[in-house]
Amino acid sequence: MLAAVLTAAVVSWSGEPIWGTNETRYVYLRKAVGFELGEVVDTISANITAIPHEGRQKLLGGYRLYVNGLIAGVGPGRGECDYTPSATASLCTLFDTIDLTKYSLNNKTGLTLAIQGYYEKGLKGVLADFQISFKSGKKLTIPTDATWSAFDATTYHTPYGSIGGNYVAPRENLIARNHPGSWWSSSFEQTPDWLPATPQLMFATSPKSTLPLHIFEESPAYVQVNNSFAFFDFKREVSAAISLSVSEFNGYVEVTLGEELIDGTQYEILYPMRTGNHYRYVWKAGHGGDSRPSEFFIHENALFRYGMMRFCMTADSDGCTTRDALATRPVINQISALVARYPFNKDQGSFTSNSVMLNNIYDLCSNTIRDTSLDTFTDSHTRERLPYEADGYITSLSRFAVQKGFEWQKHSYRHTFENPTWPTEWRQFTPFMAYSIYMESGDTELAELYWDYLLNSTQARCFNKTLGLIDFGNCARTPGTKDIVDWPAVYRDGYVMTNVNTVINSFTVGSLTVLSRLGRALGKDISELESTADQISTTITTKLFNQSSGLFVDGLDGAENHSAWHAQTNVLWHLGLDEGLKQKLPNLDRIRSFLKEKRITGSVYGVYAFLMGLYENLNDDHGQLALDMITQCDTNSWCHMLLAGATATTEAWSIEGTENLSWSHPWATTALTAIKKGVMGLKPLKPGYSEFIIQPQPGNLTSASAVFPQSVQSSPFRISFENNSSFSLTYSSPAGTSGTACLPVKAGSFSMLLDGKVVKSYSKSTYLCTDNIPAGEHVLKLVPQ
Repeated sequence: MLAAVLTAAVVSWSGEPIWGTNETRYVYLRKAVGFELGEVVDTISANITAIPHEGRQKLLGGYRLYVNGLIAGVGPGRGECDYTPSATASLCTLFDTIDLTKYSLNNKTGLTLAIQGYYEKGLKGVLADFQISFKSGKKLTIPTDATWSAFDATTYHTPYGSIGGNYVAPRENLIARNHPGSWWSSSFEQTPDWLPATPQLMFATSPKSTLPLHIFEESPAYVQVNNSFAFFDFKREVSAAISLSVSEFNGYVEVTLGEELIDGTQYEILYPMRTGNHYRYVWKAGHGGDSRPSEFFIHENALFRYGMMRFCMTADSDGCTTRDALATRPVINQISALVARYPFNKDQGSFTSNSVMLNNIYDLCSNTIRDTSLDTFTDSHTRERLPYEADGYITSLSRFAVQKGFEWQKHSYRHTFENPTWPTEWRQFTPFMAYSIYMESGDTELAELYWDYLLNSTQARCFNKTLGLIDFGNCARTPGTKDIVDWPAVYRDGYVMTNVNTVINSFTVGSLTVLSRLGRALGKDISELESTADQISTTITTKLFNQSSGLFVDGLDGAENHSAWHAQTNVLWHLGLDEGLKQKLPNLDRIRSFLKEKRITGSVYGVYAFLMGLYENLNDDHGQLALDMITQCDTNSWCHMLLAGATATTEAWSIEGTENLSWSHPWATTALTAIKKGVMGLKPLKPGYSEFIIQPQPGNLTSASAVFPQSVQSSPFRISFENNSSFSLTYSSPAGTSGTACLPVKAGSFSMLLDGKVVKSYSKSTYLCTDNIPAGEHVLKLVPQ
């Protein structure tokens, strides 16, 4: 879409891309370098990339880097270009810059570099420059070139079929005797089948704006059930490449990975996975008469929790063909996984309260962000491995709640802007995405570069001035798009889909509202945007509101007689984004009782609008209804996920919601944003939180404490409260900031104290507020008058 207008830094590479022979699909590359006597390493760094197979979905298959025998990097991941054409623009292939200094400590006389790669079609090649600085002041650059050695590992990996789902990658039926040994280590001695690397065509690259992925080795708990069967459990979801070492066995090892056990069993993994993935590999152990251990290392990452191994003497490409008990037990020397994820610091964000359930939900969602974040946000690393706008927006806000920084979110957003998906509302999320970056950091680049795309995505071009609403009967939808309302469809509450859709119109109001704020920051004339949002919101509250039922209807053109849950939640959220819009809303008592009766009717995606609407427009109960919905244990609940044994949030509330359920969908982490913006009440009023508001909505919580990292501020926000006969709030805000505090008021008349002194305050609904609260650590307290 816009790759041509984006300016990428020009990088001059010292070397050239390299590979094995033309027939090589899996390649091992290595180079050993000795240092001059007496030279001591000061720093080592690398710029490294590779052409990732099929570009957009091949997250981690471009390269895997080892330094002095230790795993050091994986990538490069997705770029920031439109992958529909040939995808050769520089923004399609990003390179990582990795600090490798710590890997030099175990070999002070030299450096052994080893890179693993995979190729199927199109361009291929691994490209790297390694820069070494010595304490003497000397510098050394080691580029990829024909002086490297290459080993064709295709006959070891033996690609077969596909791991399944919408994402296509081969299963790897490894053959131990074809593995060269510890080729990544300094002590490895090359054999004649290592050949000079073959230079490849140079390709365009750009520097990655995000951090390199964190990759580390982790071992599971495992049980060798009998001579023929073993089971292992990582105790949580991992995005990883599995490895195994086996001795005293010359047969086949059938390895199955998955997210779920078969009901009623202790060790049997559901296969294939509900997502359609076939994480089953058939590995041939043994080296003939050689007693060396059989070593197995797959290249492709899978997302799983459990693994099981069957040992047998006969097998085909799909698994063991016999399951007879073996006379002797194979020796399992090692099982581990090379886990990959975007860097995560568990000390940056935290939350605890007197509600054990709420604490557990926070931990579930936070762990999901930790374990499922890769080069960009994705729906999941199982079936599709694709970034979707709605998934990504919810995931990104969740990450803002627990981790410092905004670069990962911005990079992910840019990728989706270049590669949009099919739902109308997903496009309408894009102004919210650009706005979230602006409010977290003050960065307006996305809005500047993509302004026309963001404006078109609001669907305002289909505004029917006569009707006062977005009307697709009067204006064609964007080609390839259609309305979604909620997903999976079973969660739509019978929503009547028409060309004049209340959810779509609500989204247009919300997206125009935030786009207007971005336009104002960019100095644009936003009068038409504001006017259109104003007209549509007025019409929503008149033509799309049923005075008799007190509810919003699903739309016009045949939808006037049905009021789905989503019509209420989306109007509440989008028209709650602006004080002027709120004033147009009718009496909400009937909607409140309707939502209380319906509870969480929508999906793990739909619950975002529900909770944001409650916190924005039905907050005179101090967040009680929202808290009840977050912590309840109906089938549609986070509690239900926990009771089902989930270690990451699931794709739907339950298997009844979708039969192809994944157990690793970060779009189900809305609770993190609800805790930050709702329970603890922290929101920015100006970009970068230079001005903020803290308006806790504790419901019946008696205490809570949280730390929320900041993208650009030097220190986090620390907020805690005590909610007993009166309310007290302790906060710590970054230097140079100021804000507003609104504390929930129970029956009676109260004054507000700041650090023990009465301050000027004013009433706002059922809250008592004060402005200009200072930076630093302070205590606000309500006292009876």
